[in-house]
Amino acid sequence: MIKTIKQMDWLHWLKGLVAAIIGGISTSVVAMFVAPDQFNLSNLRKLAELALGAGVINAAMYLKQSPVPPEIETKIEVTETNETTKTS
Repeated sequence: MIKTIKQMDWLHWLKGLVAAIIGGISTSVVAMFVAPDQFNLSNLRKLAELALGAGVINAAMYLKQSPVPPEIETKIEVTETNETTKTS
């Protein structure tokens, strides 16, 4: 008998969410090269605000695309054994 088990793929979903947040944070690094007079290491607060805002926006876009983890179907073969034991 083959049995199908459905599970949520949390690991894949969380990796995608973390990747989206990292992608948003990397925007602040690009901003340092595009506008170094406004976004630089001497003004870390402004740089952190940009990183946080871009990370939240990218996370929201990922959650719009994948609001819940996808399901994984795993098929397993179940064997039933009917063993009779003798007692003396």
